[in-house]
Amino acid sequence: MIVNDIRKLIKISWITLVISALIIGGMLLREKHEHKADLDETRLLNEVLLSEKLALDKKIMHYVDAMNSLKWKNEQTDKLLAEVHLKLIESETANSKIVRENARTKNLKKQLAESNKMKDDLLEKLNDLTLGNSYLVDENFRFESSLFTTQSEKDELMKQLDAAITASLIKPDNYLVETHRHVKRDRLTYNAKRTRKLTVALDMPADHSAGISFNITTPDGKVITEKNKMLTWKFINNDKNLTASIKPFDDELQVSSQVKLTYTPITKMKPGEYKIAVMKKDQNIGNCRVKLK
Repeated sequence: MIVNDIRKLIKISWITLVISALIIGGMLLREKHEHKADLDETRLLNEVLLSEKLALDKKIMHYVDAMNSLKWKNEQTDKLLAEVHLKLIESETANSKIVRENARTKNLKKQLAESNKMKDDLLEKLNDLTLGNSYLVDENFRFESSLFTTQSEKDELMKQLDAAITASLIKPDNYLVETHRHVKRDRLTYNAKRTRKLTVALDMPADHSAGISFNITTPDGKVITEKNKMLTWKFINNDKNLTASIKPFDDELQVSSQVKLTYTPITKMKPGEYKIAVMKKDQNIGNCRVKLK
C-alpha cells in the first residue's frame, strides 16, 4: 500500500515535472522567437541606417567638390576682376592722354604741314644729290679703272726695271777671246783648221757668279753645251784678277772675279763665226763672238 502510494507519488511527480518542463520550454521557445524577431528588426534597421549614411557621405563629398570648384571659380573671377580693373585704369589714363593730345591737334597739324613742306624740300635736294652722286660714282669708277691700268703698267715697268737691274748686276764684262794652235802652249792663230783650243776670259760679279754656264754655237748651227766634255770653265781667284767697280744703281762697291772658258774640240774647227753665250739659270746674261778664217 505504501509502495503504491510512493509509485503514485513518483508518477505524479514525473507528470508534474514533464508538464513543468513543457510549460518552461514553451515559454523559452516563445521568448527565443520574440528575441529573434527583435534581432532581425535591429539588423534591418542597421542596414537601412548604414545605407542612408553611405548616401549622405556621397552627397557630402559631392557638396565638398562643388564647394572647392566654386571656390576656385571665385578666385579666378576675382583675378579677372582685378585685371579688368587695371585695364580700366589704363584705359582712363589713355583717354586722358588722348584728350590732352587732342587739345594740341591744331598746333600739330600746323607743325605737320611745315614738316611735310620740309620733307618735300629735302626730297628735292636728295634727288639732286643722288644725280650728283651717280655722276661721282661713274667718275670714281673711271678713275679706279684708270688707276688699276696705271698700277698694272707700273707693276710691269717695275718688273722690267728689276729685271734690268738684275741683268746689269750679273752682266759679264771685259771679254777676251783667244784661239790657240796648241792645247798646252799659248800660240795664237785665226785659222780655223789650225785651232786646237778656244778660250774666253770674262769678269763676273763675285756675288752673282754661282750657277753660271756656257754654250757655243758653231758656224753650222750646232750648239755645244756644258754636257759636252770638250767645254769646261773655271774661276780664277788670284788677287790680281779681282776688280772692283761702283754698282750702277746704289753706289755700292761691286767686286768682280774672272771666269775662263776653254773649248778643246777633238775635230778640226770650221771657218766662220762662233757665238759664245753666258747663261744663268737658263737666262742669257751675255754674248760674244769670234770669227775664224
